[in-house]
Amino acid sequence: MAISPAVLRCAALVVGCLGLLLQGMAITFNAYQLALKQFFSLSQSQTEDIASLGYVGVQLGLLPGWTYEKIGIRWNLVIGLVLGTGGYLFIFSSTYLADFYGKNHWLLAMYFFFVGLGGVFTGLTSMTPNLGNFHENHGGKIIGLLDSAFSLGSTLSAATYAAAFINGHTNGDEAKQNISGYFIMLASASLVINVLCIIFVRVVPLSENAGKTPMSEVYSSKEFRYHELEVISDAEDESDLEYAQGELPSENQGQGQSEGDTDRRINGNDSREAVTMASEKTFPAILKDWDFHFILWVFMFCTTLQFMVVNNITVIVKAANFASQAAIFPVLSPVVTTLTKFTMGVVSDALIAKISRDSMLLVIIVIQTVTLIVCCVIPEEFASLVALTLSAAVANGTIYCLTPLLLVEHFGLKHFGVNWGFTMMFSSFATVGVQKGFGKLYDYYGYTAKTGETLCYGSKCFQLSLIIAAVLSGCAVLFNVAIVQRRKRMETIRREA
Repeated sequence: MAISPAVLRCAALVVGCLGLLLQGMAITFNAYQLALKQFFSLSQSQTEDIASLGYVGVQLGLLPGWTYEKIGIRWNLVIGLVLGTGGYLFIFSSTYLADFYGKNHWLLAMYFFFVGLGGVFTGLTSMTPNLGNFHENHGGKIIGLLDSAFSLGSTLSAATYAAAFINGHTNGDEAKQNISGYFIMLASASLVINVLCIIFVRVVPLSENAGKTPMSEVYSSKEFRYHELEVISDAEDESDLEYAQGELPSENQGQGQSEGDTDRRINGNDSREAVTMASEKTFPAILKDWDFHFILWVFMFCTTLQFMVVNNITVIVKAANFASQAAIFPVLSPVVTTLTKFTMGVVSDALIAKISRDSMLLVIIVIQTVTLIVCCVIPEEFASLVALTLSAAVANGTIYCLTPLLLVEHFGLKHFGVNWGFTMMFSSFATVGVQKGFGKLYDYYGYTAKTGETLCYGSKCFQLSLIIAAVLSGCAVLFNVAIVQRRKRMETIRREA
């Protein structure tokens, strides 16, 4: 008896959520950061190296995006299984050689990199088929659900660590926490979830002749359809143009169009046709597109500062002399991020005819910027630290939900894996620099020559880092304004055409 496509579709979505959950587990570094630092006798700068390389692995989505198109779903998931499970097992084994790894922390950093890379292989491969399995009207909900699972992975991982592995060691004796047990648990979870993904995650087309992924209908206002999307089905046959939305051109209009003509329309050189966007563009082509660069830089500015804040929030809270409340923050942040991702997915679907997604994103980033400025002024107030955590979490949830949708709206689903993977990878390199800067500043102010320890207290430990974060957030606002203005310009051109 054949299994219903609807059942296969739902099974792929549920197990796909588990794949994103596993990817989220790879970025719960702040939950055990202090324990890892003390167990291996690391400086804060060395600890930041490990955190940064793990984050680079999680964000190195270009590689699994490219292999997804070349070798398919199953082999991508096998790679994720080997890297993720193997990485966790190597970290587990390192706890029995603490002195050796304390002197060779770069090996630990590589293990965390493999864990992160395995996570993004599993997560991105679980996400991409599900985006094409459901109707375009549910795009926000699907992205929101999958991204919520990603954040839920961080929440569950941090909560599990706090409940079962800290064992009361929170007052300078964090080295006694059971990190070895925690990592063998994660290795087991990685094995089970990856096997489930290999079995259940698949492409289930909406109809028999749905050979091409359906394009999203995107609206920027009540009366205006933002993109009249032009689909270029294959690089080898770029003359075969299909208009997925809006009015179809006449036969004469469609003839004699070259890729250069298309690019000129996209970049606004032909004002009467600038609104017609070429979708399903190859990755080299979108690198020449201003819209992609604006989306890319907004994502990079925001995620860089958010990772710095979220990943170091326990260090910041302890430096501000609220050590007893530090365990709350690693759980609070992913909970808020999880709820935000799903909420923004639902809201963006419901309000897309009234409010564009780039405008929604702009509002949230402005709030994030204002909050960071306030925290720079009063950095040692508990309320300001809570506001800092909440604003970073809400903004992170929003940008991870809306950025993939913006990429689909502008460039389609055919090469989504590569486009989204490059966006994540690009931001990760900037994150390494900012993360390293945080560690250097902390070590500079907290180093004690007599003991050789780096324990820092007071706003001096993190205030300059918050100022840098506020500047990055301000830059994101400016680039987001540029996205909104380009959309409004195309609306004007469309109405005047």
